[in-house]
Amino acid sequence: MPHRPRRIGWILGLLVAWLGTLALALWLLRGWGGGEHDLAGELRDAKARLQAQTTQINQLEQDAATLRRSDQVSRDALDQVQKNLAERDEEIAGLRADVTFYERLVGGSAQRKGLSVHSLRFSSEADGVSHFDLTLTQTIKKAGTSRGGVTMSIEGVQDSALRALSWAELRQQSGDAPIPFEFRYFQRLQGSVMLPEGFRPHRVKLSLRRDNGVIEQTIPWEDTQKG
Repeated sequence: MPHRPRRIGWILGLLVAWLGTLALALWLLRGWGGGEHDLAGELRDAKARLQAQTTQINQLEQDAATLRRSDQVSRDALDQVQKNLAERDEEIAGLRADVTFYERLVGGSAQRKGLSVHSLRFSSEADGVSHFDLTLTQTIKKAGTSRGGVTMSIEGVQDSALRALSWAELRQQSGDAPIPFEFRYFQRLQGSVMLPEGFRPHRVKLSLRRDNGVIEQTIPWEDTQKG
């Protein structure tokens, strides 16, 4: 049987080839499995780095918010200090004016007067409103208490014509009742009047009414604007 050895050799060759193919497949499977392991590790490392970066960004955002709040608090505190300083300056100026007033009021060389207007100041506000600050005095010795009410009218020019605004026109919704006063030496009265648009005031006429008569006093408008 001359072909039997050749057939056996052919079968052995196929067996060797099959075993080689199996070995190669096993090697590839191991290699692929190792690659998956490496990719999983890289993925875990990337996730860990992302988490660390996210944590750091969140902390930085919190730090920035804290700094912004601190900066705002500092600006607010500075603004409040500056506001307090301005208020103190205004109070000091007012106290100095009061001291000057009291010195004139009690000074030995000052002329003694009965009920009169010591000062009148106007300051313009919005929409034609003007605030006034009026001080009444009486400096005669052994003077009794003065009681009564004060009204005023303002004379000026509007539309190239002379016009006198009565107390009722000046007060409008506040009514035309006099502003009451009651004092022995001095009293400060405050209020507001309404001046129509285009009206140019020239002088203020005040009427101090009490039981024993009326005292009238006229003051140029420019004198009511002095500090």
